[in-house]
Amino acid sequence: AIVRTSKEMVSEKLIDKALQVSVYMIAFARFLEMSEEDLEMAGVVGLLIDVGKLNIPDEVLSKRERLTPEEFVLVRSHVDHSAQILAQASGISPAVVQAVATHHERFDGSGYPKGVRGDELSAIAAIAGIVDTFIGLTSTRPYAAPVAPSNALNMLHKWRGTAFHPLLVEQFIRCIGIFPVGAVVELNSGEVGVVIAQNLEKRLQPRIMVVRDAAGHPLRPQKLLDLSKSPKVNPEEPYRIRRTLEYGKANISRNDLFL
Repeated sequence: AIVRTSKEMVSEKLIDKALQVSVYMIAFARFLEMSEEDLEMAGVVGLLIDVGKLNIPDEVLSKRERLTPEEFVLVRSHVDHSAQILAQASGISPAVVQAVATHHERFDGSGYPKGVRGDELSAIAAIAGIVDTFIGLTSTRPYAAPVAPSNALNMLHKWRGTAFHPLLVEQFIRCIGIFPVGAVVELNSGEVGVVIAQNLEKRLQPRIMVVRDAAGHPLRPQKLLDLSKSPKVNPEEPYRIRRTLEYGKANISRNDLFL
């Protein structure tokens, strides 16, 4: 058996998160119709956003208990570490370094490390802050369970105008959708499915792959539903989404998603 060290596991999680942030940042930048140059920069910033965490002790990054004040300061120092690492690297533009260095700054000045506010942030840095927060909330963390994507979007919506630029939050929600692709949902039939495609005109009615029946048993083969076409649970009741389920509590495995 292969025994992985805590450092290897932390590094894997950092890489996985970096890839997610990069993909979402490119998708969001494209949705905003930004230039090709900005699309490329968004992707690079996403990949490098937490490189400074490699300088933070693994036992602190993987700690399940509440961080001490000293540990909290240590974790926050990853931003400065990232900026220092990238500033010394060849081929990394100053704009990328600046975006990485400010992605934890907030619209109302409540962020860190310098309390930069509002229009002092570049568009890429503001986008990075929103995406990084969304991915963080919806991912498994040592100290907290993942939040369902729709709930994470609701939280971002509440923070618009304070932590994040209000117009960018609204656009991000439009880009991701009310029920993001990959969200696990419970239908009014009691069945459980995974969102596989958006409906841009009817955002409350995405396409669903139903993977569990009302009793919680795996469906073989899975059932595909396009809610915009009003499929019926029974002759009198159309399918609708009852609620979004948190990933860790949905009892969905990768095997459920393959025919």
